[in-house]
Amino acid sequence: MTRKQKLQKIARLSNFDGIREGATKALRREFPNAPQAMIDTAIFHVYVDGVDAVLDWLVSAVDSITEGTPLPDHSTTWHLLYHVYNWFRFRDLIPSGSQELLDLIEGLEECVNDDDRDTMRDHMKRIKDVIEATRPPPSPEP
Repeated sequence: MTRKQKLQKIARLSNFDGIREGATKALRREFPNAPQAMIDTAIFHVYVDGVDAVLDWLVSAVDSITEGTPLPDHSTTWHLLYHVYNWFRFRDLIPSGSQELLDLIEGLEECVNDDDRDTMRDHMKRIKDVIEATRPPPSPEP
């Protein structure tokens, strides 16, 4: 596919009615057993804010050539990577995420037995983060 053909496909996103329904159908086709919360999160990262992050990054790159503005900055790049990172997390968690969840639940059970409420809260937050696939990407090394 040529660059022009790719850009024409991307341009269809701005005129696509029912993107949420189409995205849900596409994700359900590949991940039929995914919890709805994960599907909603994937839609956000891939089809909604993720698209804006890609476009912001590309516009910044083009503007650096055509307008003489700075290259894409840390914030614009981080926003793009945040969505890509969470897409990777989503793809990892659906087929194999059950083991991580099982490990967290096992740890939660130990906390209940030990009546360790602070660690319990931490485990519950981590379980929620896994299910919603909303972890921030690791910080870049300085």
